[in-house]
Amino acid sequence: MEFNDEYIEKLKRKDEDALKNFIDEFKIPLFNYIYRIVYNRTDAEDLLEETFIKIFKNIDKIDFKGNFKSFIFKIARNSCIDFFRKRKNVIPFMDEIYEKEDKFYERMELKGKIERALSFLEKDEREIIILKYMENFKIKEIAEILDIPENTVKTKIFRGLKKLRGIIEGKEKG
Repeated sequence: MEFNDEYIEKLKRKDEDALKNFIDEFKIPLFNYIYRIVYNRTDAEDLLEETFIKIFKNIDKIDFKGNFKSFIFKIARNSCIDFFRKRKNVIPFMDEIYEKEDKFYERMELKGKIERALSFLEKDEREIIILKYMENFKIKEIAEILDIPENTVKTKIFRGLKKLRGIIEGKEKG
């Protein structure tokens, strides 16, 4: 879906179809992003709802410059930051490490290992890896979302992937 000026104006006018399309377009990617940060389904659902409320409550005041999708993910990120500030807690490790004896495809097995290994990365490295490889943001967009230089994003991706590989291969303690 294209988020041009006309569409954004419809959102600002609280056009019911535009709002519904907006939610349909972003609810799954935003939920996945938030969940990978907080590792708790209930908290992720609450934060998703909070993110949409923040967007719709303030949409007429917002001047969209740059990438609309990056802007939406930045609001979600800020909701997560607020959540952790309120809890005065660091990002927790995964609540469950799901190891099953069933026959899973190798790809699903690897995905599970990666998900678990992500929980052992530093918060900023994990967040950047998620944005880059799971949410498919470009380096420039990640820099916009996180308010950091592009070179910092590149460095954290490099370090995060190195640590991730080490954890998965058992070379680093996870």
